[in-house]
Amino acid sequence: MKFFSILFAIALAAGVASAQSYQPKLVKSSFAQGYIPLGFDSNDQVQLVGEGILPNTCYKPAATTWTVRGDKIVVAPKALLYNGYCLEVLVPHNEVVDLGVLPAGNYTVVHEDSGQKLGELTVAAATTASADDFLYAPIGQAYFRKEGNRNLITLSGAFSNSCMQMTDIKLNVQEKVIVVQPIVKMTSATNCQGGNFPFQFSSELKNARAGRYLLHVRALNGKAVNNLIDIN
Repeated sequence: MKFFSILFAIALAAGVASAQSYQPKLVKSSFAQGYIPLGFDSNDQVQLVGEGILPNTCYKPAATTWTVRGDKIVVAPKALLYNGYCLEVLVPHNEVVDLGVLPAGNYTVVHEDSGQKLGELTVAAATTASADDFLYAPIGQAYFRKEGNRNLITLSGAFSNSCMQMTDIKLNVQEKVIVVQPIVKMTSATNCQGGNFPFQFSSELKNARAGRYLLHVRALNGKAVNNLIDIN
């Protein structure tokens, strides 16, 4: 009986060890580039985007942690390292880092390990108790496209009320970021109905030099839609 107990214990230990060998390991990663929009204030949900390259297919991005240390925001990207077969090819990745609501001030964003500066973040003092300066559209998707010689930003989504109406799409081209503010209003009609009312609007992007940008589109729910785009 004791012999079988020993065998069971050995088998159980082997099974646990085998299961553990299939678990990925959380390791440090890095961002080579940071994209930080201008225009946040102290009641906005602040975001930035980091972009990097993983060394092979055994690495998968994991959530980035961050801390505020005085006037510095220190970001610590992470990755999951798997034990399986790896293709030795570089794997580009990017991640939206949600910083939440921050006090007004000027911050330097740096990488935890290297101390590399990823950019400057300015948070202005809020001038209103409202969540945003404008009523933004409920954006579901945002993308860049070429149409002949024109550069177009296309936004799509669905209004939840028939009286919501797009009134303006403000485009602000910054150094490495294009901030888009899709502004809507409620019309004064008396027959407004709730429901699902899909929309798609395009706006021409002018005065943007060739390069890689973060397309940062403000949205009704307070969470911006973020995409990296290349303009040729």
